[in-house]
Amino acid sequence: MDKKTATLTLTDKLRRLNAPQVVINSVYQKKLVDNALACYQVGDIVAVGSYGIRDTLKNKNSNLHEKLEPKANYLFVENIDLDKRVVVSSFAIISEEEVEQLKNTFYNDVPSDVEAAMNTLNIKNYTEIYNKYSSGELNKIIAGYNFYLKFKKSLDELFFTRNSSCTPESFEKYLGKSRSEIIDGLKDVGFEDKPYGWSDIAVPKSTIKGIVKTLETAKYFNLLPGFFNLVFTMPREDQNIEANKIILKVPCDTLDSVSILVNEYYSGKNFQEYFDCLDTDRQKKVISILEFKEADNSVYNSFLWSKGFKTVGLDHLRLYKEDTKGFIEYFNNKSVEERKSIIKDLMNCEATNEEVVNWLTKNHIDLVREVGLSND
Repeated sequence: MDKKTATLTLTDKLRRLNAPQVVINSVYQKKLVDNALACYQVGDIVAVGSYGIRDTLKNKNSNLHEKLEPKANYLFVENIDLDKRVVVSSFAIISEEEVEQLKNTFYNDVPSDVEAAMNTLNIKNYTEIYNKYSSGELNKIIAGYNFYLKFKKSLDELFFTRNSSCTPESFEKYLGKSRSEIIDGLKDVGFEDKPYGWSDIAVPKSTIKGIVKTLETAKYFNLLPGFFNLVFTMPREDQNIEANKIILKVPCDTLDSVSILVNEYYSGKNFQEYFDCLDTDRQKKVISILEFKEADNSVYNSFLWSKGFKTVGLDHLRLYKEDTKGFIEYFNNKSVEERKSIIKDLMNCEATNEEVVNWLTKNHIDLVREVGLSND
């Protein structure tokens, strides 16, 4: 497959996902062309009315769409003077933005023409990594990646000058492994040579820099940061929850685990499992955001309460203590699982609201008994 065919194959797929991007600024147009991995002007140049051009493009049945090259994902507009005719040129462009979208879209059951086109343009895809991720085989690679990140981080935390060194004891303590375990760990991630310059007296910074440089070329390592972010945006049926829990523990600077947890709180099902994967600092950051947003998920708030975070939500306890009518209305609007969590919190609450207790006993005795038995 030649480069132009590959480009049009991919921009055709992108057009099916999104309307073409309209670019009016000539400086940005030039920047796009200059920095593109692939760029071709396609189709005819057309003149159209400038008024409402963006809204027209959103309507796939518009006359303008019929005039445009269907495989173009960018439209360059000469000017945008209102109520005047403008010249529009169609372009098929693969830039960094398109590369990321392609990688994040085609990771499983990739069509053969898409895979061939990506190979022609030397665009790495996540197919192999996803297969290992979904089967659980990626866990060993993640362990090796963790090892690499620890080595890389040591350059800033153990070695303070260009030619400095540290004692073998300090380095082993930092990695939490003996020298023989470190060497075995390096072999597991493809570093076969014995670390040069590592003596019984000192570990030179140059030695560690050389190891880090070699590990950076390990298979999959350059793709893992992007893939880690992708997995939490995949459809639920494509995700491997156990692998996700391992990924959340990776000290990867590009992985926004705090945002992932906040999103999981509002729209996911695995908040409790994921929350326990974070270190204390990241947990506190999640809590501060949920406090700001006045988060109101009774099940998750009850979980956080049990973890010692008693500042998030749990309005039901305030209502229970201060507003019987408000509590009953609040309770009736909750799901069965949320009601169980609320009852569990009431059982652990020091205060007692007899009116609420009597109401629950009269109207929800089965739930009260179920929660009571589960607490025994």
